[in-house]
Amino acid sequence: MRRYISNFYHPTSREIQQLPPVLGARDLVVFLLFDVVVFSDVMLMQIEEPSALLYWILGACIFLFPAALVLQWLIKRLPGQGSFYAWTSLVFGTVPGFIATFSVWITGMILTAASIENTVGYLRILKPGWLAMPVQQGIAMMIVLLLVTGISCIPLIHLKKLLFYACICYCALYIILGVDALLWLLHGHHSAQHWTQPENWLLMNSNVQHNYSVVMLSFLGVNHPLFLGNEVRGGEAGLHRASSYVWWGSVITLLLHLLATMSASVFLFSHPTNELQAGFELSFKELGSRLAPLAVVVLAGAAIFQAVVFMFLFARLLVTLAQHQRAPSSFARAYLPGVPLLSLLLQALVIGIVLSLGFILLPSLFGENAVFVEMTRNAYQILLAGASVILLGSMVLIFLLPVLIVYHRPLQHELSLRVRPKHIFLLLVALMGVSASLLGIWTTLSASWITTLSNKRWSSIVLIVVLVILLLSWLCGESPRLRTLAHYQQDETTKEQTLREQLQEAYQQQEVLLSELDRLYREQALAALTDPVTGLPNHRAVMNALEAAFKAATTPFAIIFMDLDHFKNINDRWGHRAGDAILHEVGQRLRAGIRAGDFIGRYGGEEFAVLCHNVTLAQASEMAQQLQLTLARHPCSWHTEGQTHNIVVTISIGIALYPLHTTTQATLLELADLAMYQAKQAGRNCICIASTRDEQV
Repeated sequence: MRRYISNFYHPTSREIQQLPPVLGARDLVVFLLFDVVVFSDVMLMQIEEPSALLYWILGACIFLFPAALVLQWLIKRLPGQGSFYAWTSLVFGTVPGFIATFSVWITGMILTAASIENTVGYLRILKPGWLAMPVQQGIAMMIVLLLVTGISCIPLIHLKKLLFYACICYCALYIILGVDALLWLLHGHHSAQHWTQPENWLLMNSNVQHNYSVVMLSFLGVNHPLFLGNEVRGGEAGLHRASSYVWWGSVITLLLHLLATMSASVFLFSHPTNELQAGFELSFKELGSRLAPLAVVVLAGAAIFQAVVFMFLFARLLVTLAQHQRAPSSFARAYLPGVPLLSLLLQALVIGIVLSLGFILLPSLFGENAVFVEMTRNAYQILLAGASVILLGSMVLIFLLPVLIVYHRPLQHELSLRVRPKHIFLLLVALMGVSASLLGIWTTLSASWITTLSNKRWSSIVLIVVLVILLLSWLCGESPRLRTLAHYQQDETTKEQTLREQLQEAYQQQEVLLSELDRLYREQALAALTDPVTGLPNHRAVMNALEAAFKAATTPFAIIFMDLDHFKNINDRWGHRAGDAILHEVGQRLRAGIRAGDFIGRYGGEEFAVLCHNVTLAQASEMAQQLQLTLARHPCSWHTEGQTHNIVVTISIGIALYPLHTTTQATLLELADLAMYQAKQAGRNCICIASTRDEQV
């Protein structure tokens, strides 16, 4: 695999401001409950026997709880923030991952539109005269859409509190209905179904395919709160802790569905064709004529908040795509504090189109106002079934992730995983989830949810809806993705060109700096070997030159030591400044007096050393005499206070010749130095030639 995990969790093209992390496990549970627990979906079941309760338990065992286990495993094993796009792209590739993600996003728009239609349906039950005309219902849907969009623009840190209290009221309605039904049975009252007869608890007594598909639809969405992973407090560690939401949410979801189903099976003697009407009749029979409208208001409010949750969750899916360079970066930008406004507005536009086509325009083409409501509910169920097929397909991908990750060697190495016995159980659970999801797809396509529509026509219509969703995902998703990638590529090309220009400029500056550095290095190296007073090579340079001469010696060479006579008197009489000036002038005269290939340097104090290559002893003596004449011919000058003082300078010279006198460097220096002192002892301003060791003895 040529992809790396870090590529899918860290944007590379440009920095995108992250949304503030304000969520915890409790908040994710609230989002899950509003996403999954839909009262009208429960009423879609054909509750003919008490065995309807077993469908929820079966669905929880083979789908809901396996999904919770797999999701928690993925959250804890994969780095970064949990995301459907990041996970599917990591395993299946970026293009399949994007198409699957965009399909899920389109289903999110359908689910949001369905929640808005539910809201209008509950209002129609409360006030039938208000929404009798299609135009009135269309206006009501658009008003609810504006309300949902406005609530979605509230910063999450404030909205989560509102959602929590609304969730408490919503769950309380389920509990009240369920507990009332349980108390009714415990007091020995008659129920709509015969609970005490064992044969009524057989699954095969009811419409198996229909009820199973409704259970699968109702349990879909357990992974959707992970779209908010970037907004969980504590980063990766916080998300790991918050992953417990899948278990809390799953258990609560199962209990609420059991309570609602038990209530319906106890009090509904005949199942209404309209699931909203079924909810109203159930509330009326249990709560009475006074409290039933209040229950409908709660359900309508819950439908509004469900739409808000869908808006929030799927807007974050767009944010994820933008963060991974699969959508314009403006979709991830928070134009309001912690609110990706552009993503929400785009979704509101798409939902408005879905409402106009699916719930207003198309139903109005099939009949008069009398059948408009029925056609609207039929459209609701068809779109819901299509969305269910798409979401079940996405769950198949999620269930396959652990199987592919555990047995994929590059990912094993990347995640430091080892196949262990406990993974066998995980894989069996994942495969069971895949089987349950595929079975849910088949039952959704094969069993009609509309009594007036045959199974064959139902399958054709739902399949067309699924294909349209996939086609729209390809056309509407791939085109923006390619444009976004082209935009990012253009940005990267521009940045690369700018970087190349900057690098070229940096290289030129580097060349100048290196040239200057080389010059400074040479100057420093020269300064380290140059005497600052005379400008001649210093003692270290003299020793280096002598060492080099010994290493390359093929012909005789001489070293001439020279010492200024009575130099101390010059310093005492004229001062050290005068002494330095005299030393400088003497050095320059001596340098001018030697041959081009010879070397001269200041050995120390008032001593100078000349290295003469390829000379005889006579030639060295003659050169020493010329150096004496160079200094004796003209006195040195010292200028001070407008006066010029002529100072006569003489030198005493000692000469030693290699290899005549010795073949070692130290001895040659010693002999030349001794010869120079002999010249001083002989009266100064004279030349002495070193004697060999034998002569000294």
